[in-house]
Amino acid sequence: MMKKKRKKSTIKNLTEDIGHAVSEIIHVKDYVREEMMPKMQAFMDIFEQYVMYKGDMEDFVAFMEENDESKEVKYKKSKKGKKKQTEGSRTAKTGRKNGKGVQSGSVQS
Repeated sequence: MMKKKRKKSTIKNLTEDIGHAVSEIIHVKDYVREEMMPKMQAFMDIFEQYVMYKGDMEDFVAFMEENDESKEVKYKKSKKGKKKQTEGSRTAKTGRKNGKGVQSGSVQS
């Protein structure tokens, strides 16, 4: 059996593939907007009414503030602080104060 040589993708093929992927993403976005958002909003409305019915709004808010994960530090900062730049520069120093010293690529005698 001979192996089939894999063809290199062309710009046209890649453009078509990207177009198909974008259209799929748009379909998913539309689904979420049309199907999921109204259901999520309805749930939130019912939940809010339930909490008000129970009369526990203050207790519920206090509970949510206690367990608020957004207050937690996600990334711990380094205790060392910033690293200082080294004294020496890797660029060539010029020979004169005005900067017209030895230039790279120039003919030297």
